[in-house]
Amino acid sequence: MVISVTNNEDHVKYAIKKIPNVLQDVGNGFRVYREIKIMKYCHHPNVLRLVDVEVDPPTHDYVDL
Repeated sequence: MVISVTNNEDHVKYAIKKIPNVLQDVGNGFRVYREIKIMKYCHHPNVLRLVDVEVDPPTHDYVDL
């Protein structure tokens, strides 16, 4: 799910992507990691820039990728 938000302090628009249960499937974890790596190094006017990555607090329900 991707939502659009506007920061009240600087009035900049951001897109927030929430990916639930990303680590339940190894394929999803690798896909998201690849997407983050591409966005980190991609500098193009038609592609969003990666600003921050936030991870939920750790749980003991998943295993290492």
